[in-house]
Amino acid sequence: AAFAVEEGAGEAVAVLVEVRPDASPEVLRDVLEAVRAAVLKDHQLHCAVVVLGPPGSVSKTTSGKVQRSRCRARLIDGSLEAQALLVDRCTREELGTDSQEAAGAPDVSVGAQAISFAPGAPLLDGIT
Repeated sequence: AAFAVEEGAGEAVAVLVEVRPDASPEVLRDVLEAVRAAVLKDHQLHCAVVVLGPPGSVSKTTSGKVQRSRCRARLIDGSLEAQALLVDRCTREELGTDSQEAAGAPDVSVGAQAISFAPGAPLLDGIT
């Protein structure tokens, strides 16, 4: 599910993807990067947030349509279960630079992105 989130003075792209619950951190990292690359290639947009959740994470109607607004609301209110999270708060000029965006043992810093593999970790700060 792809949807908009408010970040700072504008909107940003968020993507929620379902993955197997037993996926390794390496697989999760590869999926995060593949999602970012596909969105950039196909839509020329940078993902501000990529969330990987277990099967059933993407809210759907009884007919199977994705409920983007419900996915967004669950992301914002913290009720969305996540296996991995990428938050990219960098500008285009900052892409590829090293920064320590997140602190704590479960987080892995990759360039300007913070990637967390801790289930139930706080998801977002400053994004609505």
